[in-house]
Amino acid sequence: KIIKKSKLIVFPKIVRNTLIGIAILICFLYLIFYFQKIIFPPYLEISQPSKNLSNKKTDITIIGKTAKEATVTINGETVLNNHNGSFSQLVNLKEGLNEIIIKSKKKYSREKIVIRQILVK
Repeated sequence: KIIKKSKLIVFPKIVRNTLIGIAILICFLYLIFYFQKIIFPPYLEISQPSKNLSNKKTDITIIGKTAKEATVTINGETVLNNHNGSFSQLVNLKEGLNEIIIKSKKKYSREKIVIRQILVK
C-alpha cells in the first residue's frame, strides 16, 4: 500500500502547532504572574502591638515584617527595614486614644495599610 506524502506531513504539523501553543500559553502565564507580583500590594505583618491595645506607657515599639523591597511608613515617617523585610520603630504616644497607621508599598504597587489603635491611660 502506498501512502501519500501529504498524509505524512500532517502529524508533524499538529505536534509543532501544539508545542507552539503550549509555549505561548506558558509565556502568558509567566507574564500574568510577574505583573501580579508587581501590581498587588506587598504583605504586611505586624507582630507588635496587637489590635486595640490599652497601655500605660507613652511609647511603644512597632515590630513587623514586609516584602524586602517594600518601603514602610509609620504615621507618615519612613522606617528602614533590613535585608529580609523585618522592621521595628519606637513611636511616642499621647494620653488618650492613639491611631497608628502603618503602610507598606513597593515601587509600582498599591499600598497595604494596617491600623492599630492604642489607648494610653
